[in-house]
Amino acid sequence: MAPKESLSRIVQLARTISASVDKIEEVLVAEGIESPSFDEDAPFNIPLELSPQHDAVLDATAELHDLLLEPLNLIHKHAGFKLADKVPLHGEASFEDIAQDTPLTTDMTARLLRHAMTMRIFRETSPGIVAHTAASRTLHKSAANDWLQAGTAEMWPAAVKVGKAQVVDVGGSSGHVSLALARKFSNLSLTVQDMEQMVANATVPEDVQGRVKFMVHDIFSPQPVKNADVYYLRWIMHNWSDKYCNLILSALLPALKPGARVIIHESLMPEPGTTALWKEKNLRATDLNMAGAFNAKERTKVELEALLKKVDPAFTLRNVVEPEGSALQMMEFVWEGTT
Repeated sequence: MAPKESLSRIVQLARTISASVDKIEEVLVAEGIESPSFDEDAPFNIPLELSPQHDAVLDATAELHDLLLEPLNLIHKHAGFKLADKVPLHGEASFEDIAQDTPLTTDMTARLLRHAMTMRIFRETSPGIVAHTAASRTLHKSAANDWLQAGTAEMWPAAVKVGKAQVVDVGGSSGHVSLALARKFSNLSLTVQDMEQMVANATVPEDVQGRVKFMVHDIFSPQPVKNADVYYLRWIMHNWSDKYCNLILSALLPALKPGARVIIHESLMPEPGTTALWKEKNLRATDLNMAGAFNAKERTKVELEALLKKVDPAFTLRNVVEPEGSALQMMEFVWEGTT
């Protein structure tokens, strides 16, 4: 058999698909699980133990599909501004250089291009440095670039172990997370905070009464529950720009006691190439949606840590937890300041 490195890329991908599918089928048969199908009532049940093979098949089939397309057909989503013209052929340019003379910030340029990279449009040769692929080269000073710019100008705008503790669920909506925590951990007392219209009709089920309560609270106002053990923010930060995230976090400071935990529960944006491509592609699309809808963003671990450090250097990142099978990660910060 020829060494893998001597095989063409399409053969390597085909073999990856074949080996991964064989493993998936072996486990499904052994566990009596029905194979995926398009039947109307077909279940979808891929065991978590098969996540590596599942990711490998999805990434390899997508790459094989893209390799066999004409480059122009790859240009499926692109954000205009003639960004391809700013990357020299057979050369490189930084995100900062590409952003010049456009309405985009360097940060937004990086976000747009990294989303395009999940579709093989541009490549990042080293952190922050961009070069062409066959698809992005098609856009370089071409009629295709002008066509895309016109189109986008019109269309785009149109699990935790705890002891006895008091937890504040900031922006906790109808309390679904707090109720689940209360039922799982009998030593927790929880306060769910949100806008009046969210909590006005909220009720506490009988089995957790006395340990869960609801409170009207504006997340930009000083935190009224002082000296709690944990302040929990789930899917809050990605709705806001850095400016407003700073205000949300600053509002917590007057309430914090030394050793208090602030848990940020979000989808953490991966560094390029560090997760399965299909997952990264979806995350980067969500990031751009948040930008368009709310002038907000999905953030990396480094970006979220920097946000808290900017509000108060006394915040220390203690742990990052990614529960198996979850799309969200938890960042545990400890406030080590003094009152």
